[in-house]
Amino acid sequence: MVLCLICLRILCTKSICIVNICLIWCLGCITYIFNYYQCSKSREIKQELSVKNQHILVYADNIKVNGDLLTLTGRWLEGKQQICTYYYLKSKAEQNYFKKQINSDVYTVTGKIKGISPPTNENEFDYKKFCQSKKIYNGLTVKHISLENNKVPSKYKLLCKLHDLRKSIICYLQLFPKYLRGYSTALVVGYRDDGFDDINSSIKELGLLYLFSLSGMHVFYLVKTLQKLAQILRITAETVDMWLIICLPIYMILAGSSSSIIRAVFMVWIPIFSRYFLSIKIDKLTSWSLTIIINLLYSPMILFTMGMQLSYLLTLVLILNEEENSIKIGIKMSGYSIPLMLWHTYQWNVLTTFLSICIIPIFEYIILPFTIIGVLLNVFSKISNTILFLISIFFEKLADSSPMITFGKPDLTVVILLLSLMICLEVSRRKNVVIYLQVLVYIFSYSQIHRNKDELVYFDIGQGDATLIREKNNNQIILVDTGGKVIFKHEK
Repeated sequence: MVLCLICLRILCTKSICIVNICLIWCLGCITYIFNYYQCSKSREIKQELSVKNQHILVYADNIKVNGDLLTLTGRWLEGKQQICTYYYLKSKAEQNYFKKQINSDVYTVTGKIKGISPPTNENEFDYKKFCQSKKIYNGLTVKHISLENNKVPSKYKLLCKLHDLRKSIICYLQLFPKYLRGYSTALVVGYRDDGFDDINSSIKELGLLYLFSLSGMHVFYLVKTLQKLAQILRITAETVDMWLIICLPIYMILAGSSSSIIRAVFMVWIPIFSRYFLSIKIDKLTSWSLTIIINLLYSPMILFTMGMQLSYLLTLVLILNEEENSIKIGIKMSGYSIPLMLWHTYQWNVLTTFLSICIIPIFEYIILPFTIIGVLLNVFSKISNTILFLISIFFEKLADSSPMITFGKPDLTVVILLLSLMICLEVSRRKNVVIYLQVLVYIFSYSQIHRNKDELVYFDIGQGDATLIREKNNNQIILVDTGGKVIFKHEK
């Protein structure tokens, strides 16, 4: 239906040039997506395969140690693809080695490789699709890993240097107090350490996770600050543009290359590049459009991630409502984010709409500035940490006291309809009618999900299958567990 509306809009222009360009573009996209899908399918290994003496290039910032489990995300040089590697550490020395590793390296491994398993239960987190959004199609379980240094291929040396620098920045930020460390690693370099889990869970419970989808906003502030500083120092705008064209892609890698960072960097970089080299002025909406095209060409599967959906959609809302006050923007952002949050998390907090109105100024004028000031000026690190601590306590208290509505997962048609009604609200003169329709859609969807009926659900719980039998009105709830015997190893 949406595609038909777009095609109708293109035909209504009555421009043969526009129609031909769109037709060529669509054919090119279809060809590209088809080839991408075939290539992805051919890279996935269906049957478990034993491999020996394979080489994995691992960047320093892609090493994670959780107890005795080592997770390495790197490039399989023989297979010419990204891969997730899992290895159970055999000694304390190995654990300390990988914890202190600050340089990218090539490891020789022996083990078994297989495609990543899809979810076994309905509405379970789809880890396979998440990995595919990062161009990862297989997982490698390692039996033996060689710690001896191998030569890094020359074409990867520059990337290795940048990732090593990112790891050094992460290690530097780990020296700051807890809350300043958590916010700075998440916002500045796109890395979330264990200490940030409590803060992140409170923000997620309040339904404000989209703030970190917009976390790339600090890129705009940094660029504006540099441009104003250049004016004071009487440095020409052309010189600043040249340095930004070079430095922004480098920062994108240092910041973790998440969808929000890619969006923020390219939305700044594209206008500067077009102004410097092409002498063309590009507005924000065109920059947004080109950025999403580049992001989808690089990794089409990223479209299915919540971070990408919220990042681009809410950025578009901000672009189209620049002249509106913060109250209207907050309400609109809440209205657009609710359907997507329900689709991905099935829950919504009662206070989210109210917080969406007042939280953006807090995020823009308190959290971001004090995080950056605390990192750049060590003298203010304790003050910044105290302020961020108070804000985090505020989030935690709100999360504990505010009621959470377990809405359930709405149908995809309902999600599209709700987003379409939000768009209608932008242009319709009868806004009250549109709002009433939205309320009716929410009520109808909720009643369909929670309608009173007998229910029989089968679960795959890892050790075996379980069956949940629930009668009407919850008169009787029976859980039948048929799992096998679980044997736990003694922790050393």
